[in-house]
Amino acid sequence: MNFLKNDATSSAIYVVSSSIIGLLLTTLSLNFLGSELYGLWILILTILILGMFGEQGLGLPIIRLISANNPQKNQEVLSTSLVPIVTLIIFIFFLIFFSNGLFVDYLIDSNLKIPAPQLILPFMGVILSLFLMSIVPTAFLTGMKKIYIANYLKASGRFIQIITAYVLFSKDFGFWSLIISLLSYHVFVVICSVLISLRSLNLTKPISKFFNKKLFDEILSVGYKIVLGRIVGLGIDPFFKFTLGYFLGLNFVAYFDVAFKVTALITQVPIVALKGRIPIFNELRENNNFHLLKKEIKKIDLLISFYVIPLSVFMFLTADFFLQIW
Repeated sequence: MNFLKNDATSSAIYVVSSSIIGLLLTTLSLNFLGSELYGLWILILTILILGMFGEQGLGLPIIRLISANNPQKNQEVLSTSLVPIVTLIIFIFFLIFFSNGLFVDYLIDSNLKIPAPQLILPFMGVILSLFLMSIVPTAFLTGMKKIYIANYLKASGRFIQIITAYVLFSKDFGFWSLIISLLSYHVFVVICSVLISLRSLNLTKPISKFFNKKLFDEILSVGYKIVLGRIVGLGIDPFFKFTLGYFLGLNFVAYFDVAFKVTALITQVPIVALKGRIPIFNELRENNNFHLLKKEIKKIDLLISFYVIPLSVFMFLTADFFLQIW
């Protein structure tokens, strides 16, 4: 049981299962839609980059502020963090309102047959809003050293997504199968994470301050630095995909996505595993226990090495086989 509750174990299970399901979903999409429509889907998914910025800029600062021994502070962090999320959601729908017409015109000019194209971006806006709303409860679970719950919720959500996509593809929902299945994933994660995190918060007293300016300033002062540091890393991916689609076509966007999903099996586990150790690292640092901190860092480095090196060798030897499948 302790093994299943381990941060690294749950992170590995989530990322590996998510990556495998992503590859299965890619296979379904290519079979039912073809590479061109799937390439379009990959470009539409780049809108989720705003959610990833929110996850980095809000989730990580929230994790730092959570205290298992201070329920009142946790409640104020919860209410205060809603302000930037609501602001970002309003901004997203503002962008969709002004860009939706151009997007529909592009679909018409490209002769891509999709039912109700004018509803695609608004639906993606709803999905992105759910993504942003799930950041707070999953960050709370991580801060309360229950990241394994968040990981297993996300892994379960991926299974729901692939099952939903398969059923809808079988019922000839076409392109909308991908949108609705992604919506099912985020609805599941946000509802379950909110219910579980509320139980962990121990809400016994009314919130003294709905908006705590000091906490808000601390979230932003850390968050904007993280976002600025991640702009190049997160921003280059959609830029590259749009460039690829513009010069070579949507088919090549689909091919690139397949290769990316395979390599993600190597890169994503260490990232999630490190994120899950943040609360422990913070606690050791606050207690000035630098000896144990170094020991924990060496341990996570060793675990990552045992995962990355063998899998990298395996991918190198089997790369041609996997690419030929698609």
